[in-house]
Amino acid sequence: MKMNEFMWKKEFSNKIEELKVPGNWDLHVDMNLVKQKTGLIYTQQTFGSFRCSRCARTWSSSKVSVFFIINLNKRLRRGTVKMRIFKQGCERCTRPEEMIPTVTSDNIERVVCNLVHKIRRKFYEVNDQYQDQKPKIYGSLEGLHNKERCEACRDGLCKQQMLSCEYEQNGEQRVYEQNREQRVYEQNREQREYVQNREQRVYEQNREQRVYVQNGEQRVYEQNREQRVYVQNGEQRVYEQNREQRVYVQNGEQRVYVQNREQREYEQNREQIEYDQNREQIEYDQNREQIEYEQNRKKRDSAAPAALSVMGLVVGVAAIALMYFANKRLF
Repeated sequence: MKMNEFMWKKEFSNKIEELKVPGNWDLHVDMNLVKQKTGLIYTQQTFGSFRCSRCARTWSSSKVSVFFIINLNKRLRRGTVKMRIFKQGCERCTRPEEMIPTVTSDNIERVVCNLVHKIRRKFYEVNDQYQDQKPKIYGSLEGLHNKERCEACRDGLCKQQMLSCEYEQNGEQRVYEQNREQRVYEQNREQREYVQNREQRVYEQNREQRVYVQNGEQRVYEQNREQRVYVQNGEQRVYEQNREQRVYVQNGEQRVYVQNREQREYEQNREQIEYDQNREQIEYDQNREQIEYEQNRKKRDSAAPAALSVMGLVVGVAAIALMYFANKRLF
């Protein structure tokens, strides 16, 4: 039976992307992988099921060892993970064929999640307080783990053996890691203090900003209130001016009306005066003509006897003249 390599690679790529691990990471399956001088060694045990190709016997094991060697090229920002999943042999068969386990998608996800968190802690110093997930057990387990039929135990790559070997070989590494973790803790503490101080400064700045904004809003409110009062006063002044204007216009109209009425009365009085003057003139003229007529009549009446006297005188003179010339002829 072949291992489902595609599912392991797909889950690894998804988890790298999900946890936002920097750089480019690849997973390669090598069923002949052994310990190397370089690279970080990481082992896990998960749950898997087996089926013997000889007797068709099936069994399950929670001691399926998965072996990883992790390398990172920091200059190229490229990481490589090589993995090997170890086989187990059937206990019933005398010369069994070692079988590749079948691991469920849930347990593949848990193993890969533990692996990616290990990469983040060791290569990127991410302290996320993550605890490795234990495998999910399906069904019941039969007896104890048979080390003689386990490929990992036989090759000395079982998880427990690897932990013992790592402890002996990497004692100084653990001290270094502890010191590095202490330094990282101190740096993180200083960073936290710096962040807290910065947050405090930001808080003070924000508080001053809020006070400034509140004062600015208060000033704007006061300015708006003064503006509203000014506008109201302006409107009041405009209303008063309009009212005064209306009163002035009404008074002007009243004055014009009074002036027009006085003008009409003056015109009527002037016409009446002219009429009276004309009537008096007419009466005067009539009286004058009457007086002249009376005077002329009196003159005629007085001139008639005088004329008769003159005529008599003329007739007498003429008679005397005639008598004179008559007498002269006689002589």
